Parts: sequence; structure tokens; C-alpha cells
Amino acid sequence: MEPTKSVLNFERSVKRHFIEKIQFAHGVKVVFGDSSAVPEDEEQWVTVSFGRGKIGGLSNMILNVFPCVREDSSGSKLSELTDLVFECMTDHSSEKSNSILGIPLYDTRVDPWEQVSTIMFNPISSADCGEILTASDRSKFRMMVVTTNFFTK
Repeated sequence: MEPTKSVLNFERSVKRHFIEKIQFAHGVKVVFGDSSAVPEDEEQWVTVSFGRGKIGGLSNMILNVFPCVREDSSGSKLSELTDLVFECMTDHSSEKSNSILGIPLYDTRVDPWEQVSTIMFNPISSADCGEILTASDRSKFRMMVVTTNFFTK
């Protein structure tokens, strides 16, 4: 299969980005799966789930990103975590606000991984972050729906 058309390559590339930019850089646990993927011993975490998409030509895939916190009656911890997630998906190398971030799309079937394309995170703003929701365990979270685009061969 052409590496740019591999959903597995897309998912692994996105996972690498979130783990490097949030978990390794800031110590915030990142889990992958649906919004019920809740780590038991974490005070804050980010859940990323992969939504539907279209592969071919200009491909697109949807990411559902959930910044989550426990013990946050005012919602300020959730707002801080939401800002961190927002920063992870925005290019700040230019002076334009909400610049499109490009991350590598890797062929993960080879060792070491080789970049075969670029995944572009469509611009989002803090207004796209959704309302604060409360889970049954009283954790607070937001749902951020993010569209990505990438070219396939």
C-alpha cells in the first residue's frame, strides 16, 4: 500500500506528535481511544480519538481532542490545559494568528520512520474549543473537533 494512503501511518504520526508535544514536553498524559479512555491516577490528561475521513488526493481526517481535568471547580485548570492543546495544534513560527501547523506524516513500516507527506491541522481558535462539560465522575472536559488535511499519491 502507498504509505500516504495508510490510516495506520496517519494515526501513528498524530500519536507521535501529541506524545512529544504534550506528554514528553509538559508531563500531561495523552491517551488514545474514545472519550471514555480515562487514566485512573491522573489529575489532567488529553484523550485523542480518530474520527472519520477520506483518503485519496487531498485527504482529510477528523480528530476529536478532549482536554480533561479532575478536581477543578472553577474550570481554570481546564482552561490552562485547553490552551496547551491549542498551542500544540497551531504554528507559532509566523506572525499570523491561527497559522496552519504542519506535522510529518511518516511511513512507519520502515525503521527509522521516513517522512512521506505533511499533515496540516486546519486553523482553530479558542472559540472552537466547546463548552465545559462535566463527566459522571465530576471530571471536566471540552471536545475540540479538528480537521486535518494531507496529500496522498
